[in-house]
Amino acid sequence: MQDFFIDFPRIRLETPTDRYTELQIHGTNKYHDWEWVVWGYGGLIKNTKAKSQPRVQVVLRKLKPKDGGYIASEIYTPQIPIQSLVQFPIGSIWKEGSSTEEFSLPLAPDFVVDFTESQYELISFSQGQEPYPETLFPPAYSKKDKGWYLSFPLTSGGKLVIPCLEFFNRCYGSSGEFRRILTTYPWSERNERLYAPIADSENIENCWRIKRRKRLVKEDCVILAHGLYDSYTTKTLEGIYPLLEAGYGNQTPPLPAFLQIKPWFKGKAKLRVRGLSFDNDRSFLGLQILGCSEPNGVSIERDRENNNQVDKQAPEGSATAFGGSPSKITRNLNQIFDLTSDDDPDHQTGTLEVQSREFVILGKPRDVTDRKNPEGRYRADQTRCPPDNTNTFSGGAPHGNSKGVGHASIHSETKQDEPQTNFAELESEGALRDLWNAFIYLQNNPGIIPWKITAVEWHTPEHRFDPAQPPCLVSISPFAEADTEGLTPATTKWVYYDFDECGHGKTLRGMMVLRIKVEGHSKPIYIFDIQRRQNDVKETDKFKGVVFTLPSDDLLDEWIDDYRHHIRRLKGIPDTLLTSCPGRAFMFKHSSSKKEKVAGQAAAANALNKILPKPARNGRRSGDQK
Repeated sequence: MQDFFIDFPRIRLETPTDRYTELQIHGTNKYHDWEWVVWGYGGLIKNTKAKSQPRVQVVLRKLKPKDGGYIASEIYTPQIPIQSLVQFPIGSIWKEGSSTEEFSLPLAPDFVVDFTESQYELISFSQGQEPYPETLFPPAYSKKDKGWYLSFPLTSGGKLVIPCLEFFNRCYGSSGEFRRILTTYPWSERNERLYAPIADSENIENCWRIKRRKRLVKEDCVILAHGLYDSYTTKTLEGIYPLLEAGYGNQTPPLPAFLQIKPWFKGKAKLRVRGLSFDNDRSFLGLQILGCSEPNGVSIERDRENNNQVDKQAPEGSATAFGGSPSKITRNLNQIFDLTSDDDPDHQTGTLEVQSREFVILGKPRDVTDRKNPEGRYRADQTRCPPDNTNTFSGGAPHGNSKGVGHASIHSETKQDEPQTNFAELESEGALRDLWNAFIYLQNNPGIIPWKITAVEWHTPEHRFDPAQPPCLVSISPFAEADTEGLTPATTKWVYYDFDECGHGKTLRGMMVLRIKVEGHSKPIYIFDIQRRQNDVKETDKFKGVVFTLPSDDLLDEWIDDYRHHIRRLKGIPDTLLTSCPGRAFMFKHSSSKKEKVAGQAAAANALNKILPKPARNGRRSGDQK
């Protein structure tokens, strides 16, 4: 496989992943000391050690720095448990068994596709087809690559191509436990492991009722309900295990099985992806799925095995429940645990929550209500067994005891897309002016946030700390010709805010520098925020701002020069620059809220929340700077 040059910016994960024992090569440094990028996925492998956890081949490529980017070279294919695949997005960077960074792949506009069977194809390089141009993102094994892809036609005349395992990994439920069960057991056994019996026989008109097993999560309920009541979904889910068994063959050891995964519901759907465009931007290779819409249908009532949601507690003197059950594992800040598929978890062991990549529900969410019993049958027994003193966890089915292996519950953090119809859209003057206006508003209206702002000033090296409106910006310098070697045209053009008719850069992009003073805090708070390009309707860029403190104002101009020199190579993504700040630095999002009174208010509050301690309830501020 030929080397491949990567010049996407690297971004730091807010929380590093846990360590995977499968990636820690004992007794050799051949793989251990290098950085590796997830390039794709291979086949599923039968696990002969812990049979309740099928494994997946993850294709990693070694990274070597070169010319402001990286060369992806030799291949390494460890096997990780199927339920953990969500922690291995394509583009994530791994070293010593854990991931702290990933490459920021381009975000595409949301796609509307059709999940009806006649409206998509399943294709593979190994079948003589070409899902996408091989030079765009070379598959691990070139034309012999056996991985399958979903191909959806687009109104542009092009197509949206997605690896089948990425679709399975992101669109088949929220929990790794759901996908583990689908790939481990025949359907007759799977029903028992997915659904608990519903005690009463009450039928609710136009409502699907489900009761999930306790190791599944509430966000699994939509696919669980369709699996129980929708014959198309039932048939689709039933077909996964036989496909795997046929793929494994009768050999010893079994062959890798390459799944042909298809959508589990029919009709129009919306997908949000990151990846690479091709065919003159008419087509797109979706390497990471960020969100998907849910199928329309009747409402769903969800219940849970051992549900403790009641309208009225059980009377005094009732029998107790849950006594002696193990406590959940408490994770300290930045604490890292070992995850393994070599062993199954012990019975009666504590559970470690492992949250993975965020997943966004696009469009109107399904109508789902939680079942509440009118009155509890048992009183909760508060006594709990302390969790075992272990650092190793597994996502398999419990088996045996005394191995020192806890249970890992691996699932995506799910959120609803923020529909603009939930609140009147505030008139925006652009992200930078909105942020400035919001800080002025918060200064003039104390009490809205927990801190009192005493001064809001903009700054340039030529014009220091001015409260006058409007704010001026610091220009991002263009690249000297000698500095452009190895840079892509997109990187060299990034420094420009707009272009002339011939496509030549016209106006340099700017950066807003703010100084915010807060009562009770001797150190000012500074903000860097990059100017966004815009079309006739709205801004077309999305950047995070940086909020920081410095030991002295005298260090600011030097940090401005350093920051604007390096941020242009990163095309506005500041993650890797935070550690070079001479003080404390954090990123903040430009989010919005239905509660904000002026555009930019939520973003301003986000920035202060990142850097300032919250006032204590007794009126004294915790951690005030002296």
